[in-house]
Amino acid sequence: LNSLKFNLTVPTPYNFLARFLKAAGACRDKEVLLYASYLTELALPDYAMLKFSYSQTAAAAVYVANRALGREPAFPRSLQKHCGFTLEALMPAATA
Repeated sequence: LNSLKFNLTVPTPYNFLARFLKAAGACRDKEVLLYASYLTELALPDYAMLKFSYSQTAAAAVYVANRALGREPAFPRSLQKHCGFTLEALMPAATA
């Protein structure tokens, strides 16, 4: 990989968050975007959140932001399809 000059990085919750916001149709909703970003930022230094994957943390942030701001559906099918989690699987991360 070095000879081809590839630079590999580890995905962060923000990589997943951008994709999940787009999948949920919330990438143009500034309130949801900012709230989900804030929730993701709060989760990063929280020791209790380390047991969740970055993708689960990001999906839970989108769900919580949608729910808190009254957006319906809070967990659309498109988001469920893209993140690969059910709402039941997200609830531990969403309530942590």
